Amino acid sequence: MSGHRRNIRAIAEICEVSPATVSRVLNNKPDVSDQIRKKILDAIKEHNYSPRLSVSQTEILGVTLEYSRAFSSPYVSAIFESMEDTAFDLGYDLLILRNEKLRRLVDDYSIFLRRKMLSGIIILLSKIEDTFPVDIAQAGFPHMVIGNRFDPPVNWIGGDCYTGMYEATRYLISLGHSRIAYIRHSPLYWDNQQRVRGYRDALEQANIPFAENMVRELVGEDVIAAAYNTLNNLFYSCPGITALITPNWDMLGIYECLREHGLRIPDDISVVALDDSPDMEHASPSITTVAQRIQQMGEFAVREVVKQIESPEEAAKIRRVVLPTELIIRESTRPLNSGVITASAAHN
Repeated sequence: MSGHRRNIRAIAEICEVSPATVSRVLNNKPDVSDQIRKKILDAIKEHNYSPRLSVSQTEILGVTLEYSRAFSSPYVSAIFESMEDTAFDLGYDLLILRNEKLRRLVDDYSIFLRRKMLSGIIILLSKIEDTFPVDIAQAGFPHMVIGNRFDPPVNWIGGDCYTGMYEATRYLISLGHSRIAYIRHSPLYWDNQQRVRGYRDALEQANIPFAENMVRELVGEDVIAAAYNTLNNLFYSCPGITALITPNWDMLGIYECLREHGLRIPDDISVVALDDSPDMEHASPSITTVAQRIQQMGEFAVREVVKQIESPEEAAKIRRVVLPTELIIRESTRPLNSGVITASAAHN
């Protein structure tokens, strides 16, 4: 009889159930009561039983995403491209998982991930309230979180989104703008909360009152339509807007709304996009952005997970890395009540 069966039989005897019941729990089958499931999982943890990869590991890393349209985000697609290139160089492949599934999981996380033939995992787009990254870290499974923040033992890397937003808002204020609108993504994510803080602090330090109605959340699966509707509502409810800060992947909706209102960038409204991309650089006019070191995040996350997999000493280290952002000034911003200026003139 194989060692795998002997281990299952031992767990079954401890829990006074059949080996088939243990197998159903290990395979996350629904036809086991919560009480029996918990009893078996507790015994597995207590006896340090791992049903897979006890002899050899795979060269597969998991990457979690939040929703099906995530790759329409330039931020996500750029990070994933960087991770994929780095993993290939190190001899690893990537497998995509959904954060929603991990949130619903009742099994031990390390067992679930090893059952997926994973040796490590990179967690993208986790929410502030999520607990599964902590559970994965506490199980000792090789991991990195990108963008969110957790206490040890969770490893994470992210951009300094507070400072990036603060500097962008201060820059617009220095150009004479005080009616600065901000379109954001969900406040359930760390980066978005920090950006609101940076925006608010910059306004208040310039003695400009913070107005809740000048900050609007994008809602809806169709990002272009959501951006159009959000900006359209802003114009009707908050007259006098002269500057806008918005995510870069909703710009098509922004352009459409501005055209319908007869507004030109930067003549009538200055625009700053959050996160840089080639589209922002080559747009006409080119778009001022707050750039994160996206490629560096993806490369670092993969390399650090592989280190944890291949070295016990590296696995014991805690990684907490904040990368600086950069305000890239281009043609989409200009001083209020003045002629159009070029990006190069803005630097002088």
